[in-house]
Amino acid sequence: MTTPAPQGWPLLRLGFRPFYLGAAAFAALAVPLWIALFLGTVTVSGALSPLLWHAHEMLFGFAVAVIVGFLMTAGKAWTGLPTPRGAFLGSLAVLWLAARVAAVVAASQTSFYGVYAALDLALLPIVAAVLLRLLLRAGNRRNLPLAALLFLLSLANLAFHLAVLEWIPLPPVRALYGVLWL
Repeated sequence: MTTPAPQGWPLLRLGFRPFYLGAAAFAALAVPLWIALFLGTVTVSGALSPLLWHAHEMLFGFAVAVIVGFLMTAGKAWTGLPTPRGAFLGSLAVLWLAARVAAVVAASQTSFYGVYAALDLALLPIVAAVLLRLLLRAGNRRNLPLAALLFLLSLANLAFHLAVLEWIPLPPVRALYGVLWL
């Protein structure tokens, strides 16, 4: 008996594929932009300073893409259950990408910051819930702390955005420091 050929677009068959590709493309674009901002070749006057944008996007843009790609692939090996693929995986990747594009727009248009924050805050809780559901269905208690870490990252990201919007009395960079303790 032969195994049936995989269905669907190869990019959306395993979680690491769209997210690792996205992380690599993001790094290829964000690093030159950061250098241009740092050198003053490009200037922006949005809600985020270039330093805060860089710090946030390296953690919640680049690193989160790598983390999500890994977890959406490793979850299958850990549980024996299928992880998101196809349209659902594609929608997660598009959500991540939309937040990165919105970050650039918000850097120059302060009024767009709320849209950016909403897009940016959506991904991690969804991925945490997907991972938690997989682990619980498979009875895999050993990896449950990873879902908890995703929820903690979500809270740190929420604190960052609330601080930028001055809805909480916290310097935004303090929320990013919290991520380093995770």
